[in-house]
Amino acid sequence: MANANSVMQKFQESGNKALVFLFLSVILCNFVSALMINEIMYDLNGSDTKREWIEIYNNESNINLSGWKFYEAETNHGLTLINGSWIIENNSYAVIADNVDFFLIDNPEFNGTLFDSSFSLSNSGEILSLKNSSLVIVDSIFYNSSWGANGTGESLQFFNDNWCAEIPTPGAMNNCSQQDQIQENQTDQSSNQSTDQLDNSDDLSNNENEISSGSNENKMIYNINYPSIVYVEENFSVEVEAKNEQNHSQTIEAWSYVYDGSSCLSCSDNESRESNKQKIEIDSNDTETILLENSVKKDIENGDYKLKIKILKEGLKTPKEFTFNITVINSNAIISSNKEEGQIITSNAISNLQNITLANYESKGERNKQLALYLLIFFLLMIIIKKEGFLS
Repeated sequence: MANANSVMQKFQESGNKALVFLFLSVILCNFVSALMINEIMYDLNGSDTKREWIEIYNNESNINLSGWKFYEAETNHGLTLINGSWIIENNSYAVIADNVDFFLIDNPEFNGTLFDSSFSLSNSGEILSLKNSSLVIVDSIFYNSSWGANGTGESLQFFNDNWCAEIPTPGAMNNCSQQDQIQENQTDQSSNQSTDQLDNSDDLSNNENEISSGSNENKMIYNINYPSIVYVEENFSVEVEAKNEQNHSQTIEAWSYVYDGSSCLSCSDNESRESNKQKIEIDSNDTETILLENSVKKDIENGDYKLKIKILKEGLKTPKEFTFNITVINSNAIISSNKEEGQIITSNAISNLQNITLANYESKGERNKQLALYLLIFFLLMIIIKKEGFLS
């Protein structure tokens, strides 16, 4: 107890130094932020003009948004505080609106933190980012109209590491209650496709029903998992789960590729579209999984393309085809308006296929500047501690 009192006395005797500690702590807190884009209202019923908005969420320590920017359409948009505080507390929300008057007309019960800005969100999709006061990217998302909420009155919402389209919840917790699936039913005689609107998942169920003589003896069921966003030159997997409900074993071959028109975007010059083909035998009433590895070539531009999965049953000449939309991102694309700073958006391979939030990385120069700042703060702290004898 005496030792503790001694330390407190030394702090009191050096009040200015204690203030330095506090100042340095504040600096450190500003560099550790976990603010994220949490909800996007980009395509409302009727006219979108002045009615678009995004919601942001802070899941860690308090963050001061003074000087922050909302990056959209290659522009750093400023923020004007209308209601609430510049400081977003832990587990708190805030809304950035294109026009606060129109936002409050659409959401008259909203009384949370509200920022006014000026932007126009693309109805087809684009990259959105949050930048701190140093114009360093803190969070980014590349949304796409194929995710839903395109003129339906819903918003895109991030929930349980996934995005969904649901009734807007500005300033409140998101909730993706539905798990819609794409179902594709095909027979030997004809092809009948039924597609439900994707709610929030890349986890798609594709059911192939081959009916012979009015029975289900020839039924195979395929569940296909794939990422909705992939990155140039980064491997990604397509998972084909095949369930054999026939009364005999079945051999199948499966392969996949990304394409645009007649061009295969995941095929090398000397490779065919079947280069990742896998063959497997499935026992009666058993389930097997095939992993198909793919990688998009480096010279492909950002955009929406097609993913094709083909499955061929032994004994048949024509494979079943499943086609899905997929977004390709070239990680070499500079999205910062200040290009000389080299702030880019990129990502390591995504381990969770349903997590489509982009991982954000700063350039080496920016990381080195922050590392130098941390080292400077550390040495200043050590000098103060040694000089004042706080630990003696």
